[in-house]
Amino acid sequence: MARRERQPGSSWLSELLFEHKVGGQFDKFRIEPERSAATTSSATRGDLVGAFVGQEPPKTLAAYRQLLSELFDAKRDLVVRHLQAQPVFKVARAEWNPRQTGTNANIARELVPYVVNAMQAAYEFSAPPIEFSPAAGFLGTYDIKHHKITLTPQLFGKPLKEFLDTLVHEEVHAFQADMMLMLNVQRKGRVLSPAERAIAQYWKNEEPKYRSALAAGSSMSPETRRRYQMIGQEYHAWTTGHFVATKVLEG
Repeated sequence: MARRERQPGSSWLSELLFEHKVGGQFDKFRIEPERSAATTSSATRGDLVGAFVGQEPPKTLAAYRQLLSELFDAKRDLVVRHLQAQPVFKVARAEWNPRQTGTNANIARELVPYVVNAMQAAYEFSAPPIEFSPAAGFLGTYDIKHHKITLTPQLFGKPLKEFLDTLVHEEVHAFQADMMLMLNVQRKGRVLSPAERAIAQYWKNEEPKYRSALAAGSSMSPETRRRYQMIGQEYHAWTTGHFVATKVLEG
């Protein structure tokens, strides 16, 4: 398997989902998320001092996963409930057929806005546009530099659960990037709570692990992939995508 070369100026976050490289010709299309009013937070600019004290990044994997659960399980469950209430997902489950990629492309166009808007509302971040393009090279990528998710049209030939899992996975990476950017107090927008800052800093501290994993490109061995999925950000995206797709389509 050929290694995917990193483009000059691109971020390590633009290659967070590793899958086998794919080919094929599909029309490219882009979906813009709806924009809502600015989100609020329990922390405000006047609470900056409190946002920096009282909680350090988790020091163990168990502590990290506990904090992850405390912060985001309710948000994940909110996404599931919202999507389960949408009749379009029941129709999609009945109509999606990996052998009918053209039909699936139309179904995907219908589903993406529901997922994007549910994630944006639950996680309180500005969700990126979604592009379907063979240029992605992998099943999905999030490009922090251009704030864009790219999904390969090859997903239209895979089970619906894999499509939804991949979409949610990349949305989580976009959210994580947004959280880490908010570590910079000069950035406009809401201020992270102490717990949010702790987990965002944990992700930031793990960047060297990502760089090490990226050296393997898309040809990771099973053991390397297993370790990669246990890194903080990837574990969060991987478990959230799997949970949401399973609950929405099989629950």
